[in-house]
Formats: sequence, structure tokens, C-alpha cells
Amino acid sequence: MRKLATLSLGLVCLLAACNTISANDDSIDLESGDKLYENTVISFVVPYQAGGGSDVFARFMTTHFTNHIDGSPRVQVENLPGGGSITGTNEYAQSRQSNGRNILTTSASTHIPFILGQPSVRYDLTNMTPIIGAPSGGVVYTSPELAKRGVDGLIDSSGELFYAGISPTGLDIVTLLSFEVLGMDVKAVLGYEGKGPARVAFEQGESNIDYQTTTAYNRNVSPLVEEGSAVPLYSLGQLNEEAS
Repeated sequence: MRKLATLSLGLVCLLAACNTISANDDSIDLESGDKLYENTVISFVVPYQAGGGSDVFARFMTTHFTNHIDGSPRVQVENLPGGGSITGTNEYAQSRQSNGRNILTTSASTHIPFILGQPSVRYDLTNMTPIIGAPSGGVVYTSPELAKRGVDGLIDSSGELFYAGISPTGLDIVTLLSFEVLGMDVKAVLGYEGKGPARVAFEQGESNIDYQTTTAYNRNVSPLVEEGSAVPLYSLGQLNEEAS
């Protein structure tokens, strides 16, 4: 469990299928000298709904791909939510061509089910080539009313804490373990299609304690903190090579 928690402390990745571009691909003229990505579209498949950390990361990277790839291809983010990222990742692995124009955005919610050998997983991450990896921490926050009690008060708030998450075998495992370590009695309602919808659940009062990766927290939760509708409790960071 500790190894899983370490792995799931947020590594957001861009991955591409390992197969190289084939000389038989009629859409590419390898002999003419034309730029490989000229007048083309690169699809960033994000297996979550919009608004979560992986989605924000993918959209942040689109401009950089356009600006730094010869031919200046257009980059399009394609959200394929479902199954805690498994549905979209399965679709990518089974249906998308290995032509350098389809890229998958993953996070721990994609990696952990693969590591655990979850039966619904139909993708093999070892058959994909990492392009960019971005380690990310996260922040647990709550409502101002509950924050007034302090951590000790939250620990004693039996039956009053509700957490909206995606899956117990994904990124949520870190937060759920942190609740257990702190002795907090939190009821987890799982099945949301991404951390974006989970954040919306917090905003709508369906939950009162939430976790977002640093990327999504800075973009979407910091404004809530500034307006006084959310209060950060603690952060989950990265371990160094000494695990400290």
C-alpha cells in the first residue's frame, strides 16, 4: 500500500504508442521532404472529463507542442471519460493509430489499475513511450465551516465528512489513506468521472472535503479560497530518493 501511495502522488504523463510511423502510411510523404506534421492535427486523449488536473495539464501543453514541432500542427484535446480513466485509455490502446498523431494523457488513476492487474484494463503501459512526465502534489481542502474546528475537530466529526472521488484503485487511494492515517471518519462517494466533477460536487455542497492535484488546485480551487468558500487543510507532496 505504501508503494502504491508513493506511485500515486501524481505523475501526469503524455504517452504515445511505441510503434513507429510506417512508410506505408499514405497520409505522409516521407520522400518529398514535406514536414511530417504540416497541416495535421495531434489528438491529446484525456480519459477524464474536463476540469481535472490531467485535463488542465494537457491543455497547458498544447501550445508548446504547436510551437516546438516542425510544421506547427494543431493540437486538439479529446476528453474520453469513464471507468476512472480506464474506458478512455482502453479506447486509445485498442483503436488509435500508432502514427505519432495520437497522444494519451495519464495519471496515477490510469497507472495503478494497470499495476494491480484490474480485469477491466485492456491497455499495456509498457507498450507506450513516455514523452513528458510531470510530478505533481496535491491539496486537501474543506469548507470554511468545518475548517473552523481545526484538524482535531475534524477527527471528531463522525459522520459529517463526505468526499467525492473517482475510484478506490486510482489517485483517490492517496487521499483515502491520508484520512485513515489521521483517524478521520470520512464517507467516500466514488464513481465521479474525474476530479473536475468531484470539485463541482464540493462547490454544490454534495461533499465537504476534497482533494485536487496541484495543477487543478492552483487553477480552480485557489479562487474558491480567495472568495472564502474553501480552506486548505494539508498538502501531499513528493518523496525524494531517500523517501523523506
